[in-house]
Amino acid sequence: MAELLQPHSATLFWETCDDDPWGQRHEAYYFEDLTDRIPSNAFVMFKHYYWDFHPGWPRHPLYDTMTKDANGRSPYVVSLQQPGEYQGSHDFPWCQVDEWSSVFRGMLASGQQGIWVVALVHPDGWDHPLNLVNWYALARYLRDPLADPHEIKRTWARECFGAAAADVAIQIL
Repeated sequence: MAELLQPHSATLFWETCDDDPWGQRHEAYYFEDLTDRIPSNAFVMFKHYYWDFHPGWPRHPLYDTMTKDANGRSPYVVSLQQPGEYQGSHDFPWCQVDEWSSVFRGMLASGQQGIWVVALVHPDGWDHPLNLVNWYALARYLRDPLADPHEIKRTWARECFGAAAADVAIQIL
């Protein structure tokens, strides 16, 4: 399919779909030796965790098998979700800044070419007000994948609540 898209300067994103440990182990087996065989206009997207986007589960086993090409790149793209449907979606505060720091650092270390963000906007509102730190963090990590998570939270809290209340806001997160 990627070869059919090349004359049109188009890109193929192939999303792996297994979200359970057994299926993801099979995906790791199927995709482990394909780095040099996947066309330059194709990327394999995979979910960061087992069981869809559940935090606390092990990261996808592709991290353990993906290889880089001669330029230090791999044709893989990790997928994460904001807001997390398993973290109360939009109704409860759930700070993901620290967790995403490891996701973005893992992306860099494994030579991935980017991150696919599944962004869900609630029809009755944007998100829990304290979860706006997650949206802010995504923007910061996209510009600087090595950004300090504590500094991200501190800057966001200062901008939203002022310098005097920033430390308390961070503790609540």
